[in-house]
Amino acid sequence: MKKIGIAIVIVMFLSIAGNFTIADENVAIVVSDNCADHAIAEVLSEQLNASIVTVEWGYYDESILQRIMDLNVSKVIIIGGPKAVVIEIEMALSGVVEVERIGGEDRAETVAMICEEYSFMFKERRALVVQGNDEKGLKDAVEKAKICGCPLFIIEDNEVPECVMQAMEKMGINDIELIQTPNMDVEHIQTQFANIGCENVKLRGVAIKESTEEEINEAEEKISEAENLEAQNDVAVIMIEKAKEFLETAKALYNEGYYGEAFGYAVSAKILAENAIKVIEHSEKDGHGQGNLGEKAENMLTQVSSKISDMETEIQSLEPSDNTTEIENKFNEIKAKLEEAKTAFDSGDYEKCIEILEEIKNMIPELQQMINECSGGEDHGDDDCEKALKEIQEAGMRIANVQAKIYEAMAQGKDVTEAQEKLDEAQAKLQDATNAYSNGNCSDAITLAGEAKQLAQDAESLIPD
Repeated sequence: MKKIGIAIVIVMFLSIAGNFTIADENVAIVVSDNCADHAIAEVLSEQLNASIVTVEWGYYDESILQRIMDLNVSKVIIIGGPKAVVIEIEMALSGVVEVERIGGEDRAETVAMICEEYSFMFKERRALVVQGNDEKGLKDAVEKAKICGCPLFIIEDNEVPECVMQAMEKMGINDIELIQTPNMDVEHIQTQFANIGCENVKLRGVAIKESTEEEINEAEEKISEAENLEAQNDVAVIMIEKAKEFLETAKALYNEGYYGEAFGYAVSAKILAENAIKVIEHSEKDGHGQGNLGEKAENMLTQVSSKISDMETEIQSLEPSDNTTEIENKFNEIKAKLEEAKTAFDSGDYEKCIEILEEIKNMIPELQQMINECSGGEDHGDDDCEKALKEIQEAGMRIANVQAKIYEAMAQGKDVTEAQEKLDEAQAKLQDATNAYSNGNCSDAITLAGEAKQLAQDAESLIPD
């Protein structure tokens, strides 16, 4: 979901006749399923005659190695940073084929890097600009770019980033065709382009009312899809409810004839619903963003084994008593389950292994409380764990609410980049809190969840008024 409110500039050139060494290779492009990233891949693949392999944004695809091997390629170009195409994919491929990753801090920088790296392929200095949230306009632009032979630039919503302007200046871009959307700040974009010598900006008209109506319908469909998914959770519910609010605002503005504003709210409603769907679909997956069951099972097994080893050391230091006997019995029960999990892992039954490890993780807080009480520690283990769970839930709610506010600001054409980056930190901290709670470290979980809430509050303060 990085960055919020982006747009894509598709730079149009005609291919240089002559030698092109990379085209002689058998190349594949690996890219995430984000529509903007995929658009870049389509345009580049047209130039390189390359196959495209699509993976889910932020998740490891265990089939990736076989899919690449089936293509019999000698080189793979990964488009996007490690948040989009996770590092595990790069590691899996690097031992088999030559791998080049082209990825900047965000999509705008990634595309600027692609344009500069492959600029020798092109000569005509024209550019086609289309807003990234305008999926229909984006698809049309990509088809036109493929015919002409075009790499891609990405810009933020109603803003041309410095890295893009620098790349355009280096390439000598002097002719731009701008595909408008109902909420686009055309005058501001034209001014920015004029500042780098691109004063000839041709505007492609837009059916404002029809485009807005289409966006509202798409948002409605996405919200319905999200509501119909069975595995709902609190965060997703908040996002869906906020999406419905935005949709109602969009409809009201549309009925009053404010099509540009309505378009922005409809886009935000759709994005919220799409993200809610992702949250629901991955609510049971590893928080590190990997869908590989084998790797997830291995990570969980290492984590749980380490915690059990630490608890065993604590138990051995306890003075013998009736309580320690009860603790040892509980501990032996957990150890027996751990052996079951190891057996399932060794046999390749990763799903069963994960199921058993989840049972163990649910048993650990109770055992940790018993150890704390027996060791003379304060009798607040259960209170801590209850408080930790409450803090984690509150942090999750806070993050979801701030995310909705970020989308609302985006709908109004505001730059929310800093706010989104800070909220990403909050989400990472919340995951740390969840992991600590699962390991029975309830006191740490309380601290981490509190930090997550503070980061979410900081993110909210960064949203422009």
